[in-house]
Amino acid sequence: MTRRWLIRAVFLLPLLLCLAGWALSITHVASLTYTHAYTVFNCNTIHGALWFRRDRNPPPLDAWATPDGWQAECFAYTSKGQFWPRSEPGSPWPACLGFTCEVSTDHFAVQIPYWFLIPIASLLLFVAWRKTAPKKPGGAFPVETTAKKE
Repeated sequence: MTRRWLIRAVFLLPLLLCLAGWALSITHVASLTYTHAYTVFNCNTIHGALWFRRDRNPPPLDAWATPDGWQAECFAYTSKGQFWPRSEPGSPWPACLGFTCEVSTDHFAVQIPYWFLIPIASLLLFVAWRKTAPKKPGGAFPVETTAKKE
């Protein structure tokens, strides 16, 4: 019983994270960045979508180099809140149903909308819920009673 609810909770967590991320991305920008040797890996949420980016930045000309390590930030932006993913104005990579993929020599980015992630998390939760359901006693066919002899 406890194992079943633990499995269900594990599959419920991505659904709740997607819903919370979508709600947060309407008015805020949240970003998690890892930098190492002038390569930047970034995951952020904005305008109802998750962005995954990799940038290769050349070494700066001045002595102030980008420090290696993790950086997390979350801040509210002043523009009007938006819950539907969109491409940036003037971007050569248009968004189609909220999906975007940007590729160049020093840059790679993928945008995945929350409306796509929420049904996937819901489907996984449904499958886990059905697989961990207790088995009902009995078979598929009714039991026949014996007829009384007269």
